[in-house]
Amino acid sequence: MASSAEEIFEEFVVKGWKSNPFEKLLLLLQEQREQALPLALLIIERAPKGGGFFDLLLSHLAEEEFRQVVNVALERMADGPSEVLDSVIAYSALQLPALLRPHLGALFDLRPNSGSYYEAWPWRSADPQEIARLKEVVTSSASESLRKRAWSCLLNTGQLDCIEYAARTFAPEFDSGCGFEAYAHLAGFDIGKNPPRRLHTELAHHITFPADYFAEAGRPPWLARLIHPTWTLDVPPVADAGFGGVSRSRCGCCGGQLHRLIQFGSADKILGIRMPQIEFSTCLSCLGWEQPELFFSHDDFGVPSPFALDLPLRVPQFPAVPLKDAVVLIKCSPSRWQLQDWVLSNSCENLNRIGGSPSWIQDSQYPRCPKCSELMMFIMQLDSDLPTMDGSEWLWGSGGIAYFFWCDDCAISASLWQCT
Repeated sequence: MASSAEEIFEEFVVKGWKSNPFEKLLLLLQEQREQALPLALLIIERAPKGGGFFDLLLSHLAEEEFRQVVNVALERMADGPSEVLDSVIAYSALQLPALLRPHLGALFDLRPNSGSYYEAWPWRSADPQEIARLKEVVTSSASESLRKRAWSCLLNTGQLDCIEYAARTFAPEFDSGCGFEAYAHLAGFDIGKNPPRRLHTELAHHITFPADYFAEAGRPPWLARLIHPTWTLDVPPVADAGFGGVSRSRCGCCGGQLHRLIQFGSADKILGIRMPQIEFSTCLSCLGWEQPELFFSHDDFGVPSPFALDLPLRVPQFPAVPLKDAVVLIKCSPSRWQLQDWVLSNSCENLNRIGGSPSWIQDSQYPRCPKCSELMMFIMQLDSDLPTMDGSEWLWGSGGIAYFFWCDDCAISASLWQCT
């Protein structure tokens, strides 16, 4: 008798997406969890194109199961590239980069995800021996493309000494027209400081919403907020916070009430800033439409007020209602979910995060403090599809992410959003 894994796979081969593989995967994860690894291995062996349901399956594999998938994928790469093998390496580089450490030499030669912006992500796990090998390549007489790839891998380690080395060895032929500063910002460092300053906290925290916060009606089952592990996180909360609603402060652009995003009572412990109590707010009606960035000063109680805008008040083109208010939990993200990517999340993951590395949609975009001109530190991001007070869902632009920043010296916050 065929196993559930085999049944799902065989029907997918015959019918493709008409076989409803997402629904069948969810049922398998609930009722026959032991079949998850066999299904993943079947797809690797016999379905080179994989698919979104395979990517979701990877997020549900335990670390030891993922290790087996990585090992099999590396063996299969000798037969040539495939989308499913690229997915294994991309998601492992995001979630469990240490699994790739023994294979970095082979990955450098095989080049899975060649040409993508995440090709060098596996080197987040690079050890001193691999770093020394990459440095030798950068300073060797190898081809320009080979030296640039090794240089990019060093940059993607995220290690301070590698950032400094990348700055010293940055060559004109490595530049794509943006200068080294842009590369450093993408790696999360301000190279205007000596030593370079990290532009985000090392630890990320996730915002966990009440079970009834989102209306799931009409949403495909595989996108339900209880499916992906990042929405629930089986770890105790470190704090709670007020989310959504309105602020007592007003927008300096339109004069309307600011929209409260989140209000902390222990921000100093979570983010390492000097204010324990702080409210982050913005104007949903004006941000990105009337002004690309909005800045707010915060008083000793953390209450925001608009940083001086020398402009007459205007009526916003797209008046917005506040986000639905709730008490949310702040949970320290397990190591597996410290780094997340907007594209690879496939709209399944919880990208509502406090601290950690931003999930940029476009290039990195750290604003400068309007008071001291220093680059501001990333503090939080909020994804689209958050419910509003009138029962709708909020979109940042066409469905992007909003990013929030902080200058601790000046007690100024900033907000902006990106979308495709």
